[in-house]
Amino acid sequence: MSEAAPTPSTQYARICAAALIFGSCILTAIGGEAGGDHIFPWLGTLAALTLVWLLSLRTKTISPALLLGTALAIRIAFLVMPTGYDVYRYVWEGRILLEGFNPYVHPPDDPLLTPFRDEIWKSVGHPGATAIYPPLTQWVFAAMASFGLGPFGFKVLFTLADMALCGLLCRRFGAKPALIYAWNPLAAVSFAGGGHYDSLFMLAMVLAWLSFKPEESFYVKSALWIGASIALKWMAAPLGLWLVIHQWKTQGFKRAFLTGILVALPAFITWTALSLWTGEWTLQLMPPDFSRAARSAEFIPAITDVMFQNGRIANHWFMLAMLISWLWVGLKSRTLLEAAQWGFLATYLLSPMLHAWYFVWALPFAVKSRNAGFIALAASGIAYFLVHYTLEQPGGAWTFAWWERAVIWLPFLIGFLTSWRQRQAALPSQ
Repeated sequence: MSEAAPTPSTQYARICAAALIFGSCILTAIGGEAGGDHIFPWLGTLAALTLVWLLSLRTKTISPALLLGTALAIRIAFLVMPTGYDVYRYVWEGRILLEGFNPYVHPPDDPLLTPFRDEIWKSVGHPGATAIYPPLTQWVFAAMASFGLGPFGFKVLFTLADMALCGLLCRRFGAKPALIYAWNPLAAVSFAGGGHYDSLFMLAMVLAWLSFKPEESFYVKSALWIGASIALKWMAAPLGLWLVIHQWKTQGFKRAFLTGILVALPAFITWTALSLWTGEWTLQLMPPDFSRAARSAEFIPAITDVMFQNGRIANHWFMLAMLISWLWVGLKSRTLLEAAQWGFLATYLLSPMLHAWYFVWALPFAVKSRNAGFIALAASGIAYFLVHYTLEQPGGAWTFAWWERAVIWLPFLIGFLTSWRQRQAALPSQ
């Protein structure tokens, strides 16, 4: 018996898959995420890939094999792309920790570390700043460095975590919804291409979300996964706050206290182990000067800079505003999914420092919610890379023109507001 002819929907999905794979190979051939003369053809190609991804979301049916096979092919194409400079710091900090030095105490240009300077050290950005990544992340870097892995090996691990995330979303929600994340070019180019480690914290965060069961009286598994996510990237904190508050509302203070301990445990254990290993203790888990001054693609902080031209509001005030907003989200949100969406909304709007790969943090949650804001941000966020052209100009600095900020942020705000209004309209009238 002959096989049935593919349906138009199946053919459409295959055409989109082929275009994404072919375009990814072209993007890699042009170069990496850092600018120079190639930034406009590179960004134009990435924009074309993003358009194909948006069009692919219209497909009606797609097999898990085509979904995951295409996602893997895209990421394999990006693996050989020139990496971003962050991964060199990952490798450096992992090696230094293995040597018994605390990366929260010793910046890369510390004279004590002179004997370890090599080609990796030469490529580390911000060599005067101590580590900014949480303690579990430092141990992951050290574990990878112990196997002799360099930048490419780190990229492979981050890509495997990214593919695991694609597989989880496909298994839980189906192949068609998982298209939202699995075929997104910005996510693929960020982790497989740029070598950014955020796929690790996103994987732990999604595992916490998917393992959460409202009918349970004590959320041990979800709390530990959220704790691991926070110990990999501080920005998972809104979910931890929500879980503790939700436990308090449903089971009382004692269970909430125990849940809080579980959430804090991964960060505490890995920080203690790092301090014992190095013999150097510090509560300074991020570089103070860099944290106070660093700005990148910010939204509300940029607006306040214009409003208060006589003096820029210090970054720590925006961090405080984020913490307050996360607490409010924890008190008001009814579900973990709702807390994630509103928590990341507050993070995106208030954070003084954002990078392109940050714009896909919330995208896995859109697989379930179909939040148009997060989908739009995963497309418009590619305009971030225009900063590399700015840097190449005489006297260039890490700054964004207002039209560039508008391209990044307006689609996100419009999309989020549209989705929120649709959800409100769908609620039963009182």
